[in-house]
Amino acid sequence: MTFGDSTTAVRGSTRIYSAILQDELRDVRVISAGVGGDTTDMDRKRFEQDVLTYQPQVAIIQFGINDAAIDVWRNPPATEPRVSLERYEANLRNFIQTLKSKDTQVVLMTSNPRPVIEQEIAAALKRAKN
Repeated sequence: MTFGDSTTAVRGSTRIYSAILQDELRDVRVISAGVGGDTTDMDRKRFEQDVLTYQPQVAIIQFGINDAAIDVWRNPPATEPRVSLERYEANLRNFIQTLKSKDTQVVLMTSNPRPVIEQEIAAALKRAKN
């Protein structure tokens, strides 16, 4: 089971890591429960239906890009991430503890780096203060 945001979600011809795992682990069924654009807050709502109902032996969790995103393009620009660090941690802990209580092995993956230009963020935050 892979669970996450767009880094995990099936999206057209993009080869996601779930598909690579399926190719490499031919005797294992790999289910991708990724949804593009989701945050850990959003995915707490679908966790039972999209993950727990499958009773996975192993769950790979990869979130963070959307949680940490600061929507500087909004008017007024955001100055905080979509999900606070404390809430992000609480959400991950909830996923991990729930899965472990069901004897599921959990693997956490870090998010892919998101190319963001620091000057653009600084300029947007400056505009938000003015």
